[in-house]
Amino acid sequence: MTKKALLSLLVALPVTLVSACQGERGHQSVFNSGSTSSTPSVSYPDSSGFEGTPDEVSIFSINDMHGKIDGSNGYSSIIDLDGSIKADPNYDPATSIIVSAGDSWQGSYASGYDYGKTTTILMGLLGVRVMTLGNHEFDWGLERIQENMAAANFPLICANLVDETQERPDWIESHAVISVGDLDVGFVGVIGPGLEADIKVGMLEDCSFSEDISLVAEAYQDCVTEGADTVFLIAHEDGYSSYLYELCDAIDFAGVFCGHTHQFQSSDFNGTPCVQGGSDNRGYSYMVYSTAEGEVTRSGYREVGSISSSNQGLKDYLSWYLSSLPHNAYAQIQGYWTKQTSGNFVLSAMLYAVKVIYPDLATDRLVSVHNTGGIRGYYPQSDEPQDFTMDMIQIVSPFDNKLMLLTDRTPDYSQLRPSGYNYVSDYSCSEWPSVDIVTIDYLVNDSYSEMFSPEGAIAIQDPNRGGDYLIYNVVADYASHLDSQGIIIDSADYQSGAVYPD
Repeated sequence: MTKKALLSLLVALPVTLVSACQGERGHQSVFNSGSTSSTPSVSYPDSSGFEGTPDEVSIFSINDMHGKIDGSNGYSSIIDLDGSIKADPNYDPATSIIVSAGDSWQGSYASGYDYGKTTTILMGLLGVRVMTLGNHEFDWGLERIQENMAAANFPLICANLVDETQERPDWIESHAVISVGDLDVGFVGVIGPGLEADIKVGMLEDCSFSEDISLVAEAYQDCVTEGADTVFLIAHEDGYSSYLYELCDAIDFAGVFCGHTHQFQSSDFNGTPCVQGGSDNRGYSYMVYSTAEGEVTRSGYREVGSISSSNQGLKDYLSWYLSSLPHNAYAQIQGYWTKQTSGNFVLSAMLYAVKVIYPDLATDRLVSVHNTGGIRGYYPQSDEPQDFTMDMIQIVSPFDNKLMLLTDRTPDYSQLRPSGYNYVSDYSCSEWPSVDIVTIDYLVNDSYSEMFSPEGAIAIQDPNRGGDYLIYNVVADYASHLDSQGIIIDSADYQSGAVYPD
């Protein structure tokens, strides 16, 4: 499709957005989806069978799963993760502990459909015993975290989450102590100070992530007071951060399980082992603690493989849940997609939405801007047309980002450079004296530049569903519009940038 072709479509746009699939609207209750199968019973793994003091305890950590529960689009599923961990030579169901270093819920259609509630239940069925909060746990606000905590059979912890009084809120614990026979293992959770910048404004409310080491030291001491024989740190933070170095220099942790940067890492902080297991179910990390030596004797990470899982309860619950999800097709899609071309398609959808809702807005001064971190992947590649569904859309756009309009802004090239932090529909706009910007609420923040100031920002309302216009619904409506015109979405049309009128 050429730019001139899109211009003719924009000129002829109806007053309301085309939507071929009125029944599917992003997040909703899975129990309203039309599934007739009953909810399977939940039977969590029994972790109380060991008697006496074990010679060794193995601890396995998953991190940054980002809701990749179903194994679609080339990702390993939570079933693959279960099979790989349970097949690990260090794993013993009686003496092993599984933990999570955060960012578990947000990042896929299947998980985001009920805001991570089912993912939390599946993690319990996997055998997770404790989880620290990651920055993406805050994407839906504090209330959603608390709702998922109520659904979990394991504690969520974070020692350095503080409110406006610089005290830890009473709804979150700083630590947990888990018993394996007569051995008590303590876990303290932290999230990297500064990661507030990776969370949409307002979602944290009055909370922040403190760098005060005394908060973590207090949580460590609470573990010891409660009888912990050894204490580990679970950190949603990079394995090479100065913050973790300072913590391990001041506090005698047996080991550190990391997350956030999606890396495979195995290092140490002056003798304290530190590991991270990739992301998106690509791998996991582990440590083996020897009770005789009183320290970690083996540690590292492994990649997840296609290893059969015998966890029938996990399989049954996941199968039931996935069968409950709608998979309506909005259009047909084909081609060899990359993150760049997928981002260009999202930018095009944003332009389309604004031109429909604000038909009098001048096309020659309108640009769309999206942060690169919010484009999470790329659409599936195919030589032949295939259905374009919400689960495909949310591979690229899983977050509840709201569409915003900023008018009469002075371009700030430092925030628009191609090698920087944003996808921009037309980089030549940096030379224009004034622009109108369609963007997402994540970027509407004074801390970036005056160009993205919240003052005068317009929250665009969804013309079909009501309420805020969420980015994945923006993309779905654009796809439906193209389908109504008989256009197959092809990556070749988005190679050189967003499809935008000259």
